[in-house]
Amino acid sequence: MVKHKHEEKLTAKKPTSKKPEVKKPVDKYGVILKRIGIKAARIISRTSLPEIAFISSFIFGHYLLNADFQYPGEIILPIIIFAILATVIFYLMRLITKSWLAARISSLALIYALYSYSYLPRWLQSSGKFFLPKHFETTFSNATLSVVILAILCAALGYGLARLAREAKFMKGLQLHKIVLFAVLFIFAIQGLKVVNKINIYHRQMSYQYPKPDLKRAPGATITKPDIYYFVFDRYGSNDTLQKVYGINNNPLTDYLAGQGFVNRLDAKANYPFTMESISSTMAMQYHTGLMQLFGNAKQQTAFPYRSIFNDPPIAQVLKQNGYIYNQLSSWWDFTRVGVQADGNQTKSFRLRAFGKNYYLSDLTRDVVNKSILSPWLKKGLTFGKTMVIKYDNDNNPRENFYAQEAAVKQIASSPSSVPQFTFTHFLAPHDPYIFDSDGSDPTYDGGRNDYGEDETVKYKEEITYLNTQIRDIMGYIRLHSPNAVIVIQSDEGPYPKEFRFDLSPGHYYDPANLPLDQEKQKFGVLASYYMPGVDAATVQQNITSSVNPFRFILKQYLGYDINMLPDCQFATGDKYVIYKYENETPKLQTNPPAACNSL
Repeated sequence: MVKHKHEEKLTAKKPTSKKPEVKKPVDKYGVILKRIGIKAARIISRTSLPEIAFISSFIFGHYLLNADFQYPGEIILPIIIFAILATVIFYLMRLITKSWLAARISSLALIYALYSYSYLPRWLQSSGKFFLPKHFETTFSNATLSVVILAILCAALGYGLARLAREAKFMKGLQLHKIVLFAVLFIFAIQGLKVVNKINIYHRQMSYQYPKPDLKRAPGATITKPDIYYFVFDRYGSNDTLQKVYGINNNPLTDYLAGQGFVNRLDAKANYPFTMESISSTMAMQYHTGLMQLFGNAKQQTAFPYRSIFNDPPIAQVLKQNGYIYNQLSSWWDFTRVGVQADGNQTKSFRLRAFGKNYYLSDLTRDVVNKSILSPWLKKGLTFGKTMVIKYDNDNNPRENFYAQEAAVKQIASSPSSVPQFTFTHFLAPHDPYIFDSDGSDPTYDGGRNDYGEDETVKYKEEITYLNTQIRDIMGYIRLHSPNAVIVIQSDEGPYPKEFRFDLSPGHYYDPANLPLDQEKQKFGVLASYYMPGVDAATVQQNITSSVNPFRFILKQYLGYDINMLPDCQFATGDKYVIYKYENETPKLQTNPPAACNSL
């Protein structure tokens, strides 16, 4: 069919006018950042940083559970140690498995197993008895063999999963390595942000420093500067509590002390029912009115303001200004052991020696070490020739710590000194764990605050029975070797009623103000006895009417300071989570409560 010319014109395509392409501007910085990100991701995937981030997330979690009592700097040492261990493990796994993915999976599994070593099955922790001759079986050899077994299992796991990811059809598009990296780094970022948030919330309380005392001497005052001993027997109840609750006649001890020249305050009550408030109040020589004004309305309340008193007690500051040496014979409790600015801490325990330096582990750091493979390894230590590279020692249990404190007191008392000494000793007895039978032997029952093996009242009674022999021994020794020394015996709190034992938590805690009266008296009633050489008993009784007053009286009587005594008041501080909002319990606990307590 032949088309006519006019048809050809009609069917001819019209020329189209193309719009010139507009090139989008290139974001050079975005491209550069993207390339840097890709390169950084590749580098990270070939290093042990994910393993370090992974195990750090668990250490962060441990800190977050105790962030209201522990300083954030306490996580640095365990992170450094585990970072070194994780790095060694990762590159060894890379060498063994020949695969980055296999090395990643196996090293993550192994480092977690070593972190939580104490939770592994007992048969694995004691695997040496299956494979080693009996004379080679030790805690260290068992731990090392367990690590070898775990390393083989984890390497097999990593190799198997890496091969599955490489060969299985359903896994080929999964990009398992990227998923693992993302998950690890995401968890680390979340935990890290939580830590930063906690530090930000707690910053004001964490940075608080208790005011320095501003005291003036009375004109023409006589200054004698005797040695001073301050003993806290934690949770040692009053004679009334011991008789009514535990059936203990404690008159023989208080009669012995009276015979040695002590003045007993038989109706003594703690000013606060918990250790950190009570001891800090005594050493600050003040009620905590200022702390309540500063932090009583805080939604999240921490122990750091109390710790500022423990770290540098006002009474120690005044005495050091007067030429005293300050000795702190610490218990295993952090507040009397870590961060304390004492001249001597002869019983400081939980020491990590590394490259010639000593590091004393906090409760948090010690928990991480003791629950991980680090405990048996570091206790064995590492040496090159005669040089100690690293070793964890002086890991005293509560019983060993008690005897170390007792020996240190006697050493100080019997050592001639040209300067006066102030010695503070916090004995965590009869505080649980119950570590003494009535004759001082190891108990056959469980030492916890429970009725396992024996009723807790019996455990407490047994502990008190032996403890009284040691109190006699210590006081008699000081009186013999340092007869002019001032001695303050004052427990911090009474024993807990059985109804309120076990762990404190938001769902299980108690406010002492809500206790029945007899139980409240049990919690506030304490042992208190004072030896004040050169001062008659009536003067002591007239002035030291409150647990906040012993050091006020000492400074006035022996160092000539113009300082008044404070009324005897009792305050309840809520619970573990509300520790600066005090309630005045004095009217309930005293027949004639001082009116001044209402304004404190």
